[in-house]
Amino acid sequence: MGRLTYIALAIGMLATGCNEAPAASARATMVVATATTMTTSPAPEPSVAPAAPVPAPSASEAPSAYEAPPPEAGGKRHWGYAQFPGGVLMVPWSYTADDGTYDLLIHFHGQPRIVRESVERADLNVLVAVVNLGEGSVRYKRPYRFRPLYLELLHQIDLAASRRGIWRPRRRRIAVSAWSAGYGAVEKILRVSRDDDRPDAVILLDGLHARHLDEQPGTLDPDSLKYFLTAAEEAARQKRLFSITHSDYDPGGYVGAKEAADYLFASVSGHAALVDAGPSDLDPVWLPSSFAVLKKRHHKPMHRRSDRRAGDFHVQGFDGAGFANHRQHLLQMAATVLPELRERWRSTPGR
Repeated sequence: MGRLTYIALAIGMLATGCNEAPAASARATMVVATATTMTTSPAPEPSVAPAAPVPAPSASEAPSAYEAPPPEAGGKRHWGYAQFPGGVLMVPWSYTADDGTYDLLIHFHGQPRIVRESVERADLNVLVAVVNLGEGSVRYKRPYRFRPLYLELLHQIDLAASRRGIWRPRRRRIAVSAWSAGYGAVEKILRVSRDDDRPDAVILLDGLHARHLDEQPGTLDPDSLKYFLTAAEEAARQKRLFSITHSDYDPGGYVGAKEAADYLFASVSGHAALVDAGPSDLDPVWLPSSFAVLKKRHHKPMHRRSDRRAGDFHVQGFDGAGFANHRQHLLQMAATVLPELRERWRSTPGR
């Protein structure tokens, strides 16, 4: 009788272990996933401080992307993120679709959480891919010099979308945005893209730089802006959106964003009626993650000294020549450029 009791207890313990193992495994997986989320990110960039712990949002704010979302009926919320070579794909709260279609914003050079929160604050119904490749525009130009490399990036983003549970993802429109040195990737993408993979919107945040002429130091080399000029001409004819913000920040060794933007605007001024809204104070948008990269005392409103349009080519100029002013262009993208992308894509149905 004692032996039978022992066997029964052993079987019971095995059964209990089998029942508990998946739960323990799930807990371990959750811990690993959480640790990976907080510690594995695209290559750090010198211009944005590493993400520090962000205060928990209030009950009225949307949860962080790194927190588990509430369950939803139908499983249509594909919450979370997935890494791909050089970057991370994030599904913001503002994304809603149940048929696998999605619009895509690819941002080059910037803290991923800032970009995601900016998209959510602007209520953009998109997936967000953020690519960080380090310091200097050359690092962003090299990977996309040839068309197959750009197509591979889009393929990797589709695979990442599949890993987020989006069934048979089908991309519709593409917007490419960049802050500072990230403009190098945008330049190459404008050169190699065509047809269905052609960006419908281009956004440059204080990062449109150009070369000087070798034979005339201090003079802008127009050839270094030819792909941006083509995009500006198309935007002036309302074939795409092209939005630029700039400060007086000096990138050193290059033509600054203000001079480059002035050149483009003067070049397309004959393509459309010009609108100059004049100076104004920007109504800022403060993100939970922005306090992790910029001290509270540095969160000051941006003064917009110029606001010019030629069709859908839009140039906004802001005061300031320091690095803190330069960084504000990334932190305030939800207030400066994303609303017009939202309105464009809402008013023009995707294919």
